[in-house]
Amino acid sequence: MKELISWLANVESSARDLYESAALYFAADKDLAILLTRLAADEQEHFEIVTRAGEIMKGRNELRPPVTIDDHTRRLLEGFFKHYGKKLAEKTLSKEEMIEAIVQIEFTESNDVYLCVVNALKTDISEYFSATLNIHKHKKYIEWFLKSRPEFGKYAEKVASLPDIGGKNLLAVDDEQMMLNVYVVLLSEEGSVDTALNGLEAMKKLEGAHFAAVISDVDMPMMNGFEFYEKAIEKYPYLKGRFLFLTGTYNSERAAFFKKHRLKNLLKPASIKAIRKAVSEIINGFPSEAKAKPDAKT
Repeated sequence: MKELISWLANVESSARDLYESAALYFAADKDLAILLTRLAADEQEHFEIVTRAGEIMKGRNELRPPVTIDDHTRRLLEGFFKHYGKKLAEKTLSKEEMIEAIVQIEFTESNDVYLCVVNALKTDISEYFSATLNIHKHKKYIEWFLKSRPEFGKYAEKVASLPDIGGKNLLAVDDEQMMLNVYVVLLSEEGSVDTALNGLEAMKKLEGAHFAAVISDVDMPMMNGFEFYEKAIEKYPYLKGRFLFLTGTYNSERAAFFKKHRLKNLLKPASIKAIRKAVSEIINGFPSEAKAKPDAKT
């Protein structure tokens, strides 16, 4: 968790610095300068909250991070700042390139990682609710700006075309409240996320709603994930192929269960990309056959 927080703080500060410098550079375009100034202020707020999260973690034992971010995405983000920062310093950055930078930075996974970290420590961070709301306002303001400027229409279309599985009911089942909070953060924009702390509680949830995907832990009290799966598909056959299992322990017994039932499965902590990809594939009807071993960090 500490390493993830440190990386995230660097991302937030890099984004703030880029936006602040760009606001001055594009001062002649009032609307763009206002957008960049607002984004810089948001990134400063994110940086302060992440820094406070780092201070909170100093006096604690190391926690397992709720999610990971894959190496490709890390390199991609770091490359964005280096590339656009260099062009800005050389005074060769065009408005279109600046908009491309904003879309690339703001619609990758860094904001999701930020929300997951804040969510995991929300009892310690008084700004939790405002921080969560701010991220959504942050993205909506960018979308509004792009739609208001016809010359940036292709970027507005790009943002609008990002994967969306909205309108679906999703069920997350885990005995760790922190993990349930994380799933709500990651998937709330993609569907309505209900939660349960064990398989028994989840069975009751299944009585009152139709779920497009079920994200479940294995080790849980009262009724574990495998027992829950077997009872769920026996009573609600439509759920077969709609499960994604995340587990902190992977062994031959679990591998056999996943293979037998052709179940998608990931090792905790899984990357945001892997979780979203698996859920999207389940909802959109892609094959759900399990792999030889789970994707730990893809």
